[in-house]
Amino acid sequence: MFIVTLKFADKTKAPQFMDAHNAWIKSGFEDGVFVLVGGLQPSLGGAIIAHGASRAAIEARVHDDPFVREGVGRA
Repeated sequence: MFIVTLKFADKTKAPQFMDAHNAWIKSGFEDGVFVLVGGLQPSLGGAIIAHGASRAAIEARVHDDPFVREGVGRA
């Protein structure tokens, strides 16, 4: 089991990538990798509890997050 934190790097770009980010989260649940996803307060980013995959696979998944790819956040 892994806990992943994503912190905002450029929150101003978040709205334009929010739909893609939410689709990425949904696919993590559908694939059975994400157990829980939530926000870090106050508006610092988010956290994910993931399981059922290797660290390398989870890191690759995180780097595929549109927020990470587009510089909105960093893991």
